[in-house]
Amino acid sequence: MSYLSAPLERLEMDLFFGLSSLKLKLCDAGVREAICFSEACVHAAKMSKTVYAFTEIFGKGHQMLLDCIKQDGSDHHLLQKLISYTSNLKEATKALQNVSGGSRGKESETEWAARLAVHFFSPLSLVQDYLLDSCSNHKVLECPCSCKSCIKYGDTSIGHPKTWFGLFDIVIGKALSPLETEVHIAATVIPEEPVEESESILERSEDNLSQSEVKFESLQQFFPQIASQSIVFSFYQKKCNSAVSIVPYIAVSKTHVQFHFYDCEKDLYFLSQEMPLFSHDDNELFLETVIATWLVLNYRYLLSGPTEGMVKGEKFGFHSNVSDEVLNLYRNEIKMGITELKTENLDIWNGYFDQGVTFDASDTLKRKKNMKMQQS
Repeated sequence: MSYLSAPLERLEMDLFFGLSSLKLKLCDAGVREAICFSEACVHAAKMSKTVYAFTEIFGKGHQMLLDCIKQDGSDHHLLQKLISYTSNLKEATKALQNVSGGSRGKESETEWAARLAVHFFSPLSLVQDYLLDSCSNHKVLECPCSCKSCIKYGDTSIGHPKTWFGLFDIVIGKALSPLETEVHIAATVIPEEPVEESESILERSEDNLSQSEVKFESLQQFFPQIASQSIVFSFYQKKCNSAVSIVPYIAVSKTHVQFHFYDCEKDLYFLSQEMPLFSHDDNELFLETVIATWLVLNYRYLLSGPTEGMVKGEKFGFHSNVSDEVLNLYRNEIKMGITELKTENLDIWNGYFDQGVTFDASDTLKRKKNMKMQQS
């Protein structure tokens, strides 16, 4: 398992794969009207000057990987998912790539979602059942690759008549329970066609000594939509399972994946960097991203939650941006399988800022130190 060592070290120590804490500046979650995710207003900033190692919140998963590398293998069912997938990475890469144009070839959003569900998310997840949004355009009955797997569609709607609402592109592990429709994790697939470019935004830093100009590109263009989906999903997961702490949400394009983590109880929001799906030459999936995705998909088993340092940091501010009445709606009234809601068009406010940071991998380093002590 030595081939996992180098990519894991980069997840542990590389700023490129770090998690940044966010501070909410403005949102329209509290207007007590149904607002579609795609029209949501969420304006946030990276306020903390600390970037956390990606592995900080995955204490269980990180330790499992360290043990696996030390023992040169493992028969643990979760690790077998990762080992099996990474052992056949070229085949998985080929299945994800569009034959007509490589990983960046023209393909409908639904076709790409189908490839992701069948050949990326399901093989890495212990919970393999998936559904694509039944309202998707250009539905395909079979996976676009040569495997011809049947594609499953269903109701992925979520929300309430007085909150943000909408559809997830992909849900993993949807199941009916006596009280609620439970979902393991959800994802948004970013359209391949570029949206109209947003204007650059200037925001003063906290010390008012500098300005940071941000031009919205790639996944960042969709931050308001994905953040609203992440927040609603976190509240719903907490409602279904009170033991859940921080909940991940996935945003994925044809070239990158990004992970949003929101803890609706502690009001903490962390955002990963945009991780490349493929290597520079497109020959193979990026192993660091595969490991990160495996951790996220299996978060209920591998996530340890925010570290002490994260909890002591600044709150995201969603709780203070809405009234107690609205907060109660998000905590208790969000449902899946909602009826269609009508909304008025609202202006979209995009916001996402990057400022000077330091790097925190304290818990990650403790686990690595303990491992070395055991080896000596």
